[in-house]
Amino acid sequence: MFKYNHIGYRPTSPKFFIIDQPQQDEFHIQTIDSSVTWKDVFTGKLEKNGDVYTGDFTSVTTPGDYRICCGGECSKNFVIKENPYQHLERLITNFFTWQRCGSIKGWAGVCHQEMDHLAGTEKKLDMRGGYHQSGDLRCWHDGCSAALYGYLRYAEVSNPVWEDGLFEEELRWGLDYFRKTVSPEGFIYDCQFIPLGWGHRDYYNSPAPLSDHYNICRLLARSSLYFREKDPLYASENLALAEKIWDYVEKSSFFDTPYVPPVENLPRGTQGVVFYWQNRKNCTGMDLAAAAAASDLFYATQKEEYRKRIMENMKKVLSCQIQEGEASGIFRDRLDNEKIAFQDCGYGHTHSGMVFLADLIENAFDSDSLPEWKKALEKYCDMLVREFRFLGIDSNMPLPYGRNMRNDLPPGAPFFNDSPITLVHHSIASTSSALTKSIVLASAYRLTGKKEYLFYSQRCLDFLLGWNKQAASCVTGVGYNHTIHNVYGQFFPSTPQIPGGVIHRIPGEYDLPVAGLLLRALTNFRD
Repeated sequence: MFKYNHIGYRPTSPKFFIIDQPQQDEFHIQTIDSSVTWKDVFTGKLEKNGDVYTGDFTSVTTPGDYRICCGGECSKNFVIKENPYQHLERLITNFFTWQRCGSIKGWAGVCHQEMDHLAGTEKKLDMRGGYHQSGDLRCWHDGCSAALYGYLRYAEVSNPVWEDGLFEEELRWGLDYFRKTVSPEGFIYDCQFIPLGWGHRDYYNSPAPLSDHYNICRLLARSSLYFREKDPLYASENLALAEKIWDYVEKSSFFDTPYVPPVENLPRGTQGVVFYWQNRKNCTGMDLAAAAAASDLFYATQKEEYRKRIMENMKKVLSCQIQEGEASGIFRDRLDNEKIAFQDCGYGHTHSGMVFLADLIENAFDSDSLPEWKKALEKYCDMLVREFRFLGIDSNMPLPYGRNMRNDLPPGAPFFNDSPITLVHHSIASTSSALTKSIVLASAYRLTGKKEYLFYSQRCLDFLLGWNKQAASCVTGVGYNHTIHNVYGQFFPSTPQIPGGVIHRIPGEYDLPVAGLLLRALTNFRD
């Protein structure tokens, strides 16, 4: 079985595939011509790579339809062209619309129209709108806001012929919901989206996790730039709310300790203590999330206080990076402990961890510290390259989030104290993990010119689009061999197979944050 990117490649992209048990060591790349017959255009030799064989056809650059053939077997077709992923981008933007909650355009129709309860009070809230995050009915604040942030970053640099006002409409739909989540005091109302089902939901008169606040803050701040000329009043309102959230978080001691949900005995799969155990002030993940929020506030306001905060936080974060040994490049959770950063399941670091650091450097933030930040980014990316090499080109290991899986690692795996680095932090089996790596490595390649970064950036994208042990595409309606969606112990309705839906792992469920990340990642794969 061939494992490769089912959609295809840009002409300048690295192009590789693997095959498990080839009948010969020679392979052929074929294209179809005007006579509608397949003809060889390239012949190469397979190279053994662990238990599999790898074929390199990077030198094939002419736009067209292609397939791989070896030993009498041929792959399904794929393309090489300037923007091979444009139809994928269109499907994912449509997926956002399908995932709307309470909209005639959402897959569930006009659902969740009851007023929601502010638990412990007589007050009710109008929280209609937003998105169903996954294959369920919940509208998680940090995940959905991270998803819409990815959509926003995509919309900022994209102007496809089919857009026709779609981006502004979709952004308003999501932003209007997040505006409602801000309390009069400035905190984000907590919500576990229970009771489960199609009726009302309980919100709580207490703050949501810290990552929710930073994600929504930076989304609202950056959206003010997008809407500044389109709708100045809307832009100023969003920016005012972003600053209100920031001010509340800065003054509150609520976030000094890890998150504890406001209700006990939560149903399985809800976002409780285990999900957010690193979600607090003064840890690397949240320090980066705070710097990311400060950066979007700075770009929107040019206030020196936000620039100063970026500098302070980056100094703290870089002090937590390990400089030598087998763990070189890894970040500690805090300087005073030896836990690895970014281990929890929250979405606070998905869009604002190392992705933010790469973005900060590539956009030449005005700082004398840029060379130091660039060095830290390179050290991190060199660590990723070491681990990819160690795991092998066909790695698809589980992502256990903090569990010690030492016994499941191959011999010689690098460790940082009691934590297996390769599994806990850097497995590419999680689609969101693969995409964050792809984005970071693409930025690092543009900054350094190191071709290894470009190769593994493409490899991480390929993972979602067919190059994995199941040889399955993670995007419904795109590519081949889609896996059946899992049904977990939480409440999952019969979600339809939605074109453009992206699963969070193989096998897995739809996950809107991954869809937003994929949109943002795809902006790196255009010639």
